[in-house]
Amino acid sequence: MVRVLRKRPGFMPPSRCAFLGMQIEEYASGKFDEPWFALAFKNTTSLTREDKVEILARAFQINHERLLSRWPRFVELWNGRGQRVAPRLW
Repeated sequence: MVRVLRKRPGFMPPSRCAFLGMQIEEYASGKFDEPWFALAFKNTTSLTREDKVEILARAFQINHERLLSRWPRFVELWNGRGQRVAPRLW
């Protein structure tokens, strides 16, 4: 998107906001620090119960009917939350 905007200096995308620009700059600089990301990439053997609850709350913040239902494995994980779900080979 940045390359496209450089080609059209006078164009302002309608969904542009200052906060999004700040986030993009943080990502690009490598200085981005988000506790959720650290949790998402944490070794699964060291996850606490609280970590797992947070992951489930954050990872499934989507429209279940329109998006989640497209991928049966995600539906299986969502339906099996709080239970032991058998690992699968992709």
